[in-house]
Amino acid sequence: MRKYLILSMACCLSAFSLAQNATPIQYTNQPGYMEFSGRMTARPAQVADLLEKGIPYKEAVRRHDSGAALLKRYSLRYYGATDEFVIDIPEGMNENSFSAWLMSTGNYQYVTPDWTVYPLITPNDASYASQWALPKINAPAAWNHYTGSSTIVAITDTGVRTDHQDLSSQLVSGANSATGTAIPQSSGGLVEDINGHGSHCAGIAAARGNNSVGVSGINWNSRIMPVRVTNSSGGSSSIAALNAGIRWAADNGARVISTSYSGVSDASVQTTGNYCKVTRNALSCWAAGNSNVNLPTDHVDVTIVGSSSPTDGKSSFSNFGPGVDVFAPGENILSTYRTSSTSYATLSGTSMACPLAAGMANLLAGANPLMTAQQIEDILYQTCFDLTAAPGGVGNDSYWGWGRIDALAAVRRVYNNYAFRQNSLTLTVGIPVSGGLNEIHTSDDTYYKVTGAVGARTLDVIDFNATTTNKQVGRIDVVIESSCTAGLMGQTVQLFNNVTGTWDSISKSIINVTDGTLTISVPAPAAYIDSNLNIKTKVMFWQTTSSLPAVWSANIDRLTVLTAP
Repeated sequence: MRKYLILSMACCLSAFSLAQNATPIQYTNQPGYMEFSGRMTARPAQVADLLEKGIPYKEAVRRHDSGAALLKRYSLRYYGATDEFVIDIPEGMNENSFSAWLMSTGNYQYVTPDWTVYPLITPNDASYASQWALPKINAPAAWNHYTGSSTIVAITDTGVRTDHQDLSSQLVSGANSATGTAIPQSSGGLVEDINGHGSHCAGIAAARGNNSVGVSGINWNSRIMPVRVTNSSGGSSSIAALNAGIRWAADNGARVISTSYSGVSDASVQTTGNYCKVTRNALSCWAAGNSNVNLPTDHVDVTIVGSSSPTDGKSSFSNFGPGVDVFAPGENILSTYRTSSTSYATLSGTSMACPLAAGMANLLAGANPLMTAQQIEDILYQTCFDLTAAPGGVGNDSYWGWGRIDALAAVRRVYNNYAFRQNSLTLTVGIPVSGGLNEIHTSDDTYYKVTGAVGARTLDVIDFNATTTNKQVGRIDVVIESSCTAGLMGQTVQLFNNVTGTWDSISKSIINVTDGTLTISVPAPAAYIDSNLNIKTKVMFWQTTSSLPAVWSANIDRLTVLTAP
């Protein structure tokens, strides 16, 4: 039953109203795509946003608190992580009148319908025996470098068939958020696929590769987190349920979350995307939609994915425009299905494009786990194949976004731009003073410090080990940033040669009392990577003259290894 909502005139008046003169947004019920549910999602005006608009602090706090207080009286549910309320529409009002009324107070950032939304599939009868999309995005060439690791991609969808031969070995525990509150699988939350859409999306992102059966996901070795967002066999869900599932996935270890539903233009999608990226270091991906319309809403913290064709054209059904960030193949995509543990199906839609982009983003996350969600997103965008056909343009344009994703270019960008940190350290000569592995990955003036015995000419010998994920290394650069407490100290850097079984000196230099950075390009790099992709480094410090102090120490601010293709 809808509740009656009583507001005093004071709630509707504000000397600092942000929205009194604005034209109210008109929401349209679209059966089978974005339907009214009789509920709204509302977010109080955020204090930081009000301050940026010149609202005095006390008034900004009052505005937020007043908006929140009203919603608390009538809310069905509150999400503290994003400061959002789901509320019933009162008798005598509808989605548009209720939103306009609340927004006119100036106390709300947005009041939008809690849409009932549906999986994005454009059915067709075509049957393909191969996965054309993977070579199209240069996945096989990317796999020469890296085939994935145990990083987690979450599929917020209709569930996953947990005994499927191409999915079962990939699964981690998930949740059910159909009610708007995430119930973990370990506490009884149901994750079995009740529609088929979710199993299909899961296989696109991370079906087991190179296992002699079925299909391959873009990320062979990824883990799949099933988050079922619906208890309806038709697949319909709500924005609140989807966002709750996305947040739960980010809270529980997913690096990338794929959502193949309509509703991407809703303001709450951006709020949850920001929570994922900023608070949880996770990337939220969402399908652009299948209505062949211009999508103007640009969510800066959500990767919105359109569908491209085998000829790199826009799929006839795909949305486009400023709100779309990237395109990925989405037509006639063969993937896992729910009918049986060995079943597969061919489907089309931005629903298929989204998990392909999300799975690729998760591939990048595993290639160098130290990268942030923002860095992953940047690489995903900036390495796209530029679709410059009219009406697009060069670079990030208002029709194609950044273009069509390219797995090889993205993986190579990871290795060219991001070094690997050392994962072990052994001091064989000398005495540790402070710091360790955590202090030597970045140039931040936090040091690993060591000293030696009185009168020792060699201060220390430090063995390091780094492990790359790049199976096809064409270049090794060792970067060391170091200093000492006495001038004119010697520093020798060695690498272990796996062919000869000896340590090779790759640099001998003089360091001083202030930090100096040395980048060493290693000749014949293949000799210095073992079968487990380990690279062993040895660093020695020594006195260049006996006139130096009897006791001195050396400091390493950074020691990293770049393994470029």
